[in-house]
Amino acid sequence: MQSSVLLPLPMLLTSKMHPTLVKTKKRVCAMGENPLEPLPIFPSSSLHYPSGYLGAVPTPIPSLSTAVKELRAVIDETATENVDDIAVVSPLQLAERFEKTFGANLWLKREDLQPTVSFISLAGAILSRPRGVCDDESRPREKLLRGVLTCSTGNHGLGVALAAKKLGCRHNVVVGLPLETRKNKIDNIKTLGADVWRFNKMDYEYGDRLLRMSAENEDSTYVPAFDHEHVIAGQGTVGFEILEQMASLPHAIFVPVGGGGLIAGIANHVKSKFPEVKIIGVEPYDSNKLALSLHYGQRVQLDKVGSYTDAIAIKTVGKLPFLLCQELIDGVILVRNEDILSAINAMFDTHRSFLEPAGALALAGATQFAKYYDCKGKGDLVAITSGGNFEDFDSRRLRAVFEKSLSLP
Repeated sequence: MQSSVLLPLPMLLTSKMHPTLVKTKKRVCAMGENPLEPLPIFPSSSLHYPSGYLGAVPTPIPSLSTAVKELRAVIDETATENVDDIAVVSPLQLAERFEKTFGANLWLKREDLQPTVSFISLAGAILSRPRGVCDDESRPREKLLRGVLTCSTGNHGLGVALAAKKLGCRHNVVVGLPLETRKNKIDNIKTLGADVWRFNKMDYEYGDRLLRMSAENEDSTYVPAFDHEHVIAGQGTVGFEILEQMASLPHAIFVPVGGGGLIAGIANHVKSKFPEVKIIGVEPYDSNKLALSLHYGQRVQLDKVGSYTDAIAIKTVGKLPFLLCQELIDGVILVRNEDILSAINAMFDTHRSFLEPAGALALAGATQFAKYYDCKGKGDLVAITSGGNFEDFDSRRLRAVFEKSLSLP
């Protein structure tokens, strides 16, 4: 039976940790960040614009163009590799009532129908390409067997645990999760054979930092959730699939933003072929780290994050995703918790499927965008439904969904 561990850290996490052990890639240094200086901290309330408005429109920085080109070349090379035994091609479904209300088709990219009930899209599956996470390419298998560590708000950890199980190293996996992570996600990770370390903060960065340093000290494998070229490439396969599944080019693709890997990967692929397609991030008002970072032209850290969308409760967007987002995306829409709840209800009412709050984020953003702008005649919209881990959902919010559904004419 797999364990769920509170502090102190599990055996793989040793006492030899020190912040100076963290290595910074040359490409990250080229971004203009000083790795020895902390990021500026802002409250989420310091940036506010109407729900549905396309704000935080980035301004590309010419001095970073070379770094962006190099990063995109690495991602494109990685994206050709195949791990179909981990993830499946999720369906694209029409939101039938949307067109009657807003005069435009909305297609739902159902990543909530993945084996982990959330998008994995090769994020955890980079374990099957261990050269991406192992310094010594001659012995990747041995390194995996020494231990696989990752930090997650839940869904990424499921992908890593699934990939490790398929590779036969599931009993060597430790997944770090915030204490507030919902029980069903913890249980699902344990069922796949991984151990769980729960840290006493809703602070992804805290757990990520400790697990990275532990992996380095133990010469084991750390699988990042979003800040890695191969992870970005893997998550970008959602963009591949959307273009293949659509009969015509969409006007815009709405993407939920956690650490930024998903939107960076989709933007990298779609914009390289069809730059006219808008790639739009969606964040809650109380977790708007990408919008704030784009607004200030540098990565910033939130002083705290909201817990309603717990699957994306991250204070800082990743270095590599931010580099790509500055160059490629078209802006960020902010939504209220009420907008997210309405999206959960709409999904239940039309498809009889439950989305967790973070999984409904892009649907909420597309709906608010259509309310704010006239979308008639501009082409189809696509929203990524990224998670349906709803089994242990808060009873008050679940009751609100049913009550709102029953109140509809």
